[in-house]
Amino acid sequence: MSTKRIRYLVLLLTGLMMVTLVTARGADGGPGADNALASRFAYIEKLIERSSVARKVEASAIDEANAKRHAARSFYRQAQDAHNADDDKTALELLNRAIRDMSEAARMVTRNEILEERRKQDFQSRLVTVNALLAAHDRIRGEDGAKENTDSIHSLIQHKVSQAEGLYERGDLIPARNQLDEAYGALTVAIEGLRGGLTLVHVLQFTTKKDEYEYESGRNRSHRMLVEVLLKDKMRSDPKAKQIVEGLMNQADKARVIATRHADTGDYTAAIAAMETSTAHIVRAIRGVGIYIPG
Repeated sequence: MSTKRIRYLVLLLTGLMMVTLVTARGADGGPGADNALASRFAYIEKLIERSSVARKVEASAIDEANAKRHAARSFYRQAQDAHNADDDKTALELLNRAIRDMSEAARMVTRNEILEERRKQDFQSRLVTVNALLAAHDRIRGEDGAKENTDSIHSLIQHKVSQAEGLYERGDLIPARNQLDEAYGALTVAIEGLRGGLTLVHVLQFTTKKDEYEYESGRNRSHRMLVEVLLKDKMRSDPKAKQIVEGLMNQADKARVIATRHADTGDYTAAIAAMETSTAHIVRAIRGVGIYIPG
């Protein structure tokens, strides 16, 4: 059932809830009221148990929506008990509460479908960007003569994209997007490593030493992110790789602390040198597990 159809049913349920409330206020126990109440019991029982709304709520596996449906069932049973005790006014009020909960369950399903559709669109949009960056990375590494050296990182990023697409096909949209974002981050750093590390660094002109320090600090953060994205699986499965990476990252951390201290005192020349040392340790950590990056 479409989201548009669910919205229509929400409006219909809201209208029925208002009619039920009015009927409850005017219940007088006459034959006409008895017939109306019997019809309402039959309709609401179908609504809760066998309607398209009920099937949609059950299929959604949304805990909150299913909880609302269970609450509606409880109100329906209580309404039956009240009717059997000749308290039709209470019965109608309870039926009204059952309709209200089913209406809220339908709204939850609608909101979830809208959110899921937005996530799908966002994933596809980011996938287009990542594929474009993959093509750019392949082209740039060919131009710079680093194609063979960068095969490992290129393949690793391709693998992450494939994982993301597999998760997407299974409907695991949030993990799929996380994987794709990791691939995106790794690509931006890898491209920066080729273009920035090999060419831009020679032509960048900084107005002040502070500006140059901020640039080097940004490069350091980017390389740290690359360790997180590309090496976490390797470190989990390979104790030796974990030992190598952690040892070099500890050295990188110490150098970054020194760089920060120099920057805090205004000695940006020393800060730049320490930050470059930190980044070099990170590059060694990445290369140490068989992934080549420029640096």
